[in-house]
Amino acid sequence: MDTSKLPRARVAARRDLTDDLFVLWLDPPFQHDFQPGQYCTVAMEGIARPYSIVSAPHEELIELFIERIPEPDGKLTPLLHGLQVGDELAMAPKIKGHFTLDPSKPNQVLIATVTGIAPFVSYLRDYIARGLSGQRFLAMLGASYQQDLAYGDELQALAAEHDFIDFVPTVSRPDEQPNAGWQGETGRVNKQVGKYLDEYGFSPEKTILYACGNPQMIADVRENFEPLGYDFREEKYW
Repeated sequence: MDTSKLPRARVAARRDLTDDLFVLWLDPPFQHDFQPGQYCTVAMEGIARPYSIVSAPHEELIELFIERIPEPDGKLTPLLHGLQVGDELAMAPKIKGHFTLDPSKPNQVLIATVTGIAPFVSYLRDYIARGLSGQRFLAMLGASYQQDLAYGDELQALAAEHDFIDFVPTVSRPDEQPNAGWQGETGRVNKQVGKYLDEYGFSPEKTILYACGNPQMIADVRENFEPLGYDFREEKYW
């Protein structure tokens, strides 16, 4: 992609969650119109990458949740991590993607690892803002450490406020010091899916499973539940 002619977005705000996880709010250089679950493409120094949008369509700013991947593996994220309020970066004017909410079934199970939670936050913010009904959501978020369960507080609050939302966070390394005091679920999030499908009585004919984030997590969920008849959607973060 030739990024030199792309319009420029301004960093309106940022928040650092850990040393490597951070949120950018971008003031887009165009009137944005998208569906929850879609992504925008941003670029710096000729390097372009897609990022799922956290914000809902009614929000003025584009919110991105990013993990800094150190070089040499990470090319763009170290540059994005260096951005401060007022800085600019290139943004492609078209928002794309097919990982959108399908309301055709009542039970919606949202399975994520770390930054994979981004499109699901957009789903829920939009669903609530529009006053929609008819679906029940189970959001499941996994990480190695509790500090990486970003948006966990927001999801917990949404679950407390709305009886059609439930939230299950889990850490996969419960015995390590950063998880001291953790009282929640333990183990990899993909290994918890079957337990909660049974607990909530979510049958294949009435349930859609969405998985976003780590490709190995996604593959495991697909291999275990697609053969049982569950409708399965995925968005891989490499």
